[in-house]
Amino acid sequence: MDKLTLDALMIGRGLPVRELLGTFDPQGRRRAPNLPLARDAASLQQILRQHRDRRFNLKTAAGAYGWTNLAVDRFDRSRDEVVLRNGDRVATEALTKQLDADASMGVLIQETLEPHEATSLVCGPLLSGLWMRALMRRSGPQILRCTRKVTTGANYVR
Repeated sequence: MDKLTLDALMIGRGLPVRELLGTFDPQGRRRAPNLPLARDAASLQQILRQHRDRRFNLKTAAGAYGWTNLAVDRFDRSRDEVVLRNGDRVATEALTKQLDADASMGVLIQETLEPHEATSLVCGPLLSGLWMRALMRRSGPQILRCTRKVTTGANYVR
């Protein structure tokens, strides 16, 4: 399912979602109201630099498995690099070229969530969430499958 559609669905039901900071899609198909849309590496770099003081995630806009999820800890302005949660550093230009090559369905730039205190009792300091698969029927969305996921390791870069 398209993650922008899922976010809209969840917001409509009053459920919490990560704040979207922008989208990256060279074809311009993944557009969200009131959010910056990057269509090339230079405009994506500009969005990344704007959010240098906060943690954020880069993830594909469609699909269910998150193959390209990147957890960014911060932006290092002095070196023009993003620092991933596991400490790896990636030059902004190299990162955007890679995303451009992998972004056939677009990329979302989202805030990074911290674990809720209730889930911390079960999962510790790891972030936990739900993966939902749904069908859009005439009567509305129908959830087909819901799986709980717990992030492991220092980062969830695949």
